Amino acid sequence: MATNRTTTAFQHIKEISGHLDSINAIEFSSDGKLLASGGDDGQLLIISAQNWKVIKTYDAGESIRAIAWHPLQSIVTFGTKKGIVFRIRETSDKQFDKDVAGVIHCMAYSSNGNHFAVGFNNNVLIARQSTMSTWSLEKYVPRPDGSSSDTDQVRNVHFHGEQSNILLALYLESGIHAYEFNNNDVYIKRQWKIDVQFQCGSSALSASSRFLPTTVLFQGVWWYDLSRKAVGPKHTVDSSEHEEEGMILPVLFIGPSTVAVGGLAGDVTLFELERTEAIQVLKHSEYPVQALV
Repeated sequence: MATNRTTTAFQHIKEISGHLDSINAIEFSSDGKLLASGGDDGQLLIISAQNWKVIKTYDAGESIRAIAWHPLQSIVTFGTKKGIVFRIRETSDKQFDKDVAGVIHCMAYSSNGNHFAVGFNNNVLIARQSTMSTWSLEKYVPRPDGSSSDTDQVRNVHFHGEQSNILLALYLESGIHAYEFNNNDVYIKRQWKIDVQFQCGSSALSASSRFLPTTVLFQGVWWYDLSRKAVGPKHTVDSSEHEEEGMILPVLFIGPSTVAVGGLAGDVTLFELERTEAIQVLKHSEYPVQALV
């Protein structure tokens, strides 16, 4: 856990314990008061951002792979390795779940909370939330041409910040795809795509929804300018360790043009959009960084 003291300087302030195995996902609530974390121990921890103490624990019974908070309500949603989507109110122990046919890799809510997307295998499902316990008019987005569940995966999904009816999906092999859907969920169609040269790992979307930095397996971090449908600067990480471990590195926007990228040796590197060199490296352990928030 770090805090931003200056434009480019972060400092360590707290280490939170509670998980018994690797942590795969962490996410702040929209009001910043709560932090949810999930890992291979099957535990979802709800942590107070006031004193960094665990206030609730939920047992999913299997590895948790993705977390998303509802933007307007105290509802946390998380997905598991076996394809179960859980939704829990922070103030209640009551939970609702839904099965999807595959390992869940990612999930996201639209900015108004009306729609929810979950990525599993090479599928993306968009649903509209009717009540806490029900989804309505669930629809799958069209798979990329030639995409196979054996080799391709949905690595991340993002709802466009300014156009809430646009969903961006990052695929391991098929690149970046933009899908449009209408508010009545009558149709979903592909609008455009950006082909990539290498396999994609993770991604982050800028607040303007213009830039999409993507970790690329064995190649570092590539910036994509979505307004021009073009690739921008490339930032290098230690590709030798990356290749040896075969791990997917997390990436996170921490400012209008600054991103943080997790490393395999416990480091977090900060980059600026217009600069190819790192502006700060945070070193806190010898273990791979698997999630950032």
